[in-house]
Amino acid sequence: MFRTSIRITLAASLTLPAFAQSPQADGPTAEVPTKTESAIQFDPSTGTAYFQDEDATEGESGPTWSGTVNVGATLAEGNTDRRTAHAAAEAIRRGEKDRITLSAQWNYADEQNPTTKVNRITQRRTRGAGKYDYFLSEKLYTFASISAEADKFADLDLRLITSVGAGYQFIEEEDLKLGAEVGLAYYQENRSTGADVEYPAATLSYALEWQATETVTFLQDVNAVPSLEDGDDIYLRKDSRARVTLTEKMFAQLQWILDYDNTPAPGLRRVDNLFLITVGWEF
Repeated sequence: MFRTSIRITLAASLTLPAFAQSPQADGPTAEVPTKTESAIQFDPSTGTAYFQDEDATEGESGPTWSGTVNVGATLAEGNTDRRTAHAAAEAIRRGEKDRITLSAQWNYADEQNPTTKVNRITQRRTRGAGKYDYFLSEKLYTFASISAEADKFADLDLRLITSVGAGYQFIEEEDLKLGAEVGLAYYQENRSTGADVEYPAATLSYALEWQATETVTFLQDVNAVPSLEDGDDIYLRKDSRARVTLTEKMFAQLQWILDYDNTPAPGLRRVDNLFLITVGWEF
C-alpha cells in the first residue's frame, strides 16, 4: 500500500506541470504554476515527491562590521615612577554602495614627583572620528566626515573638523588598498588659554593599506587641512602603522602619529610626535 501511494504521488507531481500547460477544449484553463529549471526532491517520511528550483539560493546576508581593537601600557617603579596607557579601536562596514568608518583613541600618562610623591599627569589625549562614503561608481564616491580631539598639553579643549567632498578608490584588493580624497572642511579649535580659532578650509587626504607579506602589513592615513582664509593656518595629521600578525586574530603594532599645527597656541611647538607599541585583536 505504501509503495503504491509513493508511485501515485510521484506520478502526479511529475505530470502536473505538463497538464497545467495543455489547452482545454471546454472552459477556461486553470492557472497552475509551473516549474522551470527544477529538480525532483523526495521526502521518505511522507512518501511524496516535490520540485525545488535548482537556482534557488539562500538570501545573502547584509554588510557586516570588521575592525580592530588594540591596547598598550607601561609601568616604571623605583627612581622613576611612571605609568602610561593607550587604547584604540576602529570599525568598518563596507556595503555594496557605501562604507562607514568609526574610530576612537585614548592616551594617558602620569609621573610621580619623587619629593612630594604626588602623581602629575603628563599626557591626556582623546580622539574620535566618523566617516560615511557613498559610491557613485565602483571607484568614485562622495563622503562626509567629522573628527573631534582633545589634548590637555597642546592647550586644546577641542579640535573639531567637519568635511564633505569626493574620493577615488584607486585600488581595493585583498592585499592592497589605496584611495585619495579632496573636499571642503570647517576647522575649529577651542583652547584652554589661547585664542580660539575657526575657519573654512580645504581637505586633502589619502589612505594606504599594503600587506607586504602574509604576516606584515603597513598602513598610513594622511589628512591636510589648509585654511581658505589665511595661508599660515595649516593642520596636518599623519598616522603610520606597521602591523605583525601573531595569530589568526592577534597582532602586534608599531604606530607613529604626527600632528602638525602651523599656528599653535603661544609657547607651544608646531609638531607633536606620538610613538606606540601595542597588541591588538581583529574582529
